[in-house]
Amino acid sequence: MVFNCNKSCDARHCLGSKDCDVFYGNCTGGCQAGWELPDCTTDCQDGTFGPGCPSKCSERHCKGDNSSCDAQNGTCQHGCQPGWTSPSCNIRSCPPGTYGLNCSYTCNCDVSRCDAVTGCSGGVRFCYKGWYGTRCTKENVALLKTTYQSSYGDAILPNSSVLAVDGNRKVDDADYCILTGAQPYTWWEVDLGRNYYIHTLSIFFLANDTVRKDGVNVYSSLFANQSNAGHLCENITLSNQFVTFLNCDDTARYITLYGNTSMDFCEVEVYVCEPGTFGDGCTQFCHCLNGPCNHNTTVECAGGCKPNWTGQACSVCDSTHYGELCTEDCSTRHCNGASTCDVITGRCLGGCTVGWMNPDCKTTCQDTYSFNCNMSCDARHCLGSKDCDMFYGNCTGGCQTGWELPDCTTECQGGTFGPGCQSKCSERHCKGDNSSCDAQNGTCLDGCQPGWTSPSCNIPCDSHTYGADCTFKCTQRRCKESTTSCNRVTGSCEGPCQNGWMGIDCTGCDGKYGPDCSLSCDDRHCKDGDAPCDHVMGSCNGSCRAGWQGDTCTDNHFGVSCKSVCADRHCKGDKLCHHELGYCSGGCLSGWTGFTCIEAQAVTDKTDSLGIAFGIVAGILFVLLVIVTSVLVWNFS
Repeated sequence: MVFNCNKSCDARHCLGSKDCDVFYGNCTGGCQAGWELPDCTTDCQDGTFGPGCPSKCSERHCKGDNSSCDAQNGTCQHGCQPGWTSPSCNIRSCPPGTYGLNCSYTCNCDVSRCDAVTGCSGGVRFCYKGWYGTRCTKENVALLKTTYQSSYGDAILPNSSVLAVDGNRKVDDADYCILTGAQPYTWWEVDLGRNYYIHTLSIFFLANDTVRKDGVNVYSSLFANQSNAGHLCENITLSNQFVTFLNCDDTARYITLYGNTSMDFCEVEVYVCEPGTFGDGCTQFCHCLNGPCNHNTTVECAGGCKPNWTGQACSVCDSTHYGELCTEDCSTRHCNGASTCDVITGRCLGGCTVGWMNPDCKTTCQDTYSFNCNMSCDARHCLGSKDCDMFYGNCTGGCQTGWELPDCTTECQGGTFGPGCQSKCSERHCKGDNSSCDAQNGTCLDGCQPGWTSPSCNIPCDSHTYGADCTFKCTQRRCKESTTSCNRVTGSCEGPCQNGWMGIDCTGCDGKYGPDCSLSCDDRHCKDGDAPCDHVMGSCNGSCRAGWQGDTCTDNHFGVSCKSVCADRHCKGDKLCHHELGYCSGGCLSGWTGFTCIEAQAVTDKTDSLGIAFGIVAGILFVLLVIVTSVLVWNFS
C-alpha cells in the first residue's frame, strides 16, 4: 500500500488500461516489457525480462551466456541452440515429423498427429504399418523380412513362408497362413537382418486348428538356427491362446519356430522399442548422454544422463526440473511457501501466490485473481470500471454501496456503511442506538438528532433550518429580533421572545402547544399526570388513560376501526371510554339510553302523567310554604 499518496500514477509503465487505484496503483492490464508487476514502476531485476518480468534469462536456449539479458525482450545476441527459435530462443522448433528432447525422435505416424514434445497421438490406428503402441514407438521388425521353412504341406506353394510376415493378421483363413510338411521335426525361421534386443513377440495361430500349435517351441539366436537350439523364448501348448504374446528378452537376429510335426500359423511379429524408448509398451524414454539406452540386461545409461535427467535409465527429471522433457525449472514457479517439485506436474503443494494458477503456478490468472486465482472478477461489486488485476482484483473506480475496498467482495463490517464502507455507523447522529446500521446507506430508523438530516443523519442542517431532520425554519421563530439564520441544533434566539412566546427558540407556550399555542396541555389524557408537554407536538411521551390514544392522548374513539367518538356519548358520572365497546360504566344521562348512551329516550303517556302529578305536588308544597312563613312572621311581630 502506498502511504501519503507519494507515488505518481503517470510514472507507471502500464500496458492497456491506465486506471490507478488509490491503494496500490496496480496496472490491471499488465506492464510494458521490461517492468515489474504490480505497479510497473520497477525495472526487471535478477535476470528476468518481458512484460511483468515473468521470464528468466537463464531459461532461454541461447548460444553462450544465459545468465543476463535485455529486460525488454531477452534477445539472444548470438542466436539459439539447436532445436530452439524466437528472438529469446524459448520456443521449441522441431522439423516436421520429429519430436522430443532435442527433436531426436521420429514420429511413426502422420505429421498432423505429431506433437513436437510428446510425439504421436490418437493410438495405434494412426500408426504407420508395422508400428504399434499409444505413441507408435513399438516396431514389428519381422515385417516383410526374409523367411525360410523346412517343408511345405500338400498343395502349398513353395516360398509361402513369407505369409507369416506379410502384416496380415487374419486367423480364420488358411490361405493367409503357412503350413509345413507332415514329417517329424519341422521348422520355420525369420532373419531380422541385424541384431535386436527382443523383449516381446507374438504368434497368430490358425483359429480353427488348435492341435498343430501344441509342442511348438520358439527360439532366438544370433545365427541361423534351424533346430531346437538357441535361446528358448517359450514352449507353446494347447493352453495357449490362438494369439499368443510371449517374452523373449534376448539379443538376437533370428527367430525360429520348431515343432515335432506339421505346423501352421498365420503371422509372427517381433517387437522392438524405438531407440531411446523402453518398457512393455515402449512408452518410456531414456535420455542417455551418449546414445540410446542399453537393453542387454536391465535398461541403463552406461555413460550417464543428459542435463536435467537422472535415474538408471535417465527417465526421470532431476530434483530441480519437471515436465514431459524435464525442461521446466522448479525455481521459476510461484508457489505459496516452500514446496517440493513433482517431476511430472511441478505441483506446488501449498498452492500459488497471488496472481498465479495451475498446478505449477506458472500461468497468470484469467478473469480471476488472488491466491490460486480462486476469486472471480465477476463476483466483485465494483463501481464504474471493472478492470481486474490478477494480484488483488482491486476496483479502481471504488465499490458499490455496502461493499469494502479494495476488491469489493466483502460486505461492510464493524459498524460501517456506504460506498467502500467509508462511513461509520457511530458517526451518524440518529435518535437511539448508533453502533450498527444498514450496510447500504446507514438509514436511521428513528429519525435524526436535532441539527442533522439525510437518511443516515450525517448531513448538518444549513444555516436557515434547525432541529431534528432540520424540519424547523429559523424565520418561523418568534424572536424579538428576527434573523434568517440560527443555531442548527436548538434554533436559539439568543435574546428575548415576542410577547406570549417562550422557549429557547421562542416557539413554546405556557401550558399550551401546537400551532400558535392553540391547544391546552390540560386537555390531554396522559396516564402520567406529570407527563411533560412539548410545546410543538404536546406528546405525553408515554401511555394514555383508558379510552384515549394518540401521541397527545386526545384522540378519544372506540368501536370498529375506531370510527365512533367517545365525546358523542351521554354518560352519567365516570366518562371512561372502553376502546372497543365504548360503554358508560355509570349509566346514561336523563333522556338517553343504550349501551353507549347515544340513543335518545322516547317520550310516552306515562311519562306525561307523572310530570303533571309532580307539578301539582310541587304547587301544593309551595303554597303551604308560603302560609307557614306568613304565620311565623305575624307571631313574631
